[in-house]
Amino acid sequence: GKILAFKADGQKYYVYAEKLGWYYEEAQLKTRIERCILRRQQPQKFVDDGRVKKLIDINNNEKFQQSAGLERWARIKNLQEASRTINWLSERGITDVKNIDSAGSGIYEKHIETASEIKALEQRMGELLVKKKNVQTYQKLKPVNNEYLTAKNRDKYFREHESELLIFESVKKALKSSEGKKLPDITILEKEYCELENRKEKLLEIYKQTKTDIRDFETIRKNINELIQAENSIKKERS
Repeated sequence: GKILAFKADGQKYYVYAEKLGWYYEEAQLKTRIERCILRRQQPQKFVDDGRVKKLIDINNNEKFQQSAGLERWARIKNLQEASRTINWLSERGITDVKNIDSAGSGIYEKHIETASEIKALEQRMGELLVKKKNVQTYQKLKPVNNEYLTAKNRDKYFREHESELLIFESVKKALKSSEGKKLPDITILEKEYCELENRKEKLLEIYKQTKTDIRDFETIRKNINELIQAENSIKKERS
């Protein structure tokens, strides 16, 4: 019977499917192809996330001017987004659009503060990892250094263990400069690292949310400007 095989562009020989494992067996390939076809046939569901969207520029887009139905849809959509824009302002107690920038400044400040705190945490976490590694290296090589200090022929012992002894002195110096004479407790270092890691996870969620808030704010501000321009145009036409 026929044997399924593959050959990529530029490849000289075919590779048999049986050599690629069960994932490339004919039955598995058929199943995946059928699932792919089924997903494509299913209608895509639009999920409204409730966030304010940018107003559609109907006047400067030909496709809306050429289709009455599309234009009607766009106007209804704009009314919905205008309503959401007003609700956004109302929820934050903004009754005058002149105060929109002051409301936005708080969002930017929180975003910047969160980013700075995350950066400081990451720096401290990096320091803890280095310190932990130094302590582990110190403990591992301390017996080698002790043997060197008690060796009858230090020169010979040093030549035989030069790299270990130099590394030991390096980490010893690094620990002494940061901790003094007392060797840090690895358990305490790990506990602090874990606490910082948990704090960082929470801050990342806040950072993600403030990033979304900034995008929403920019959309709100653009919508307000367009609504003001539209209102001014109407007043101008009536006068």
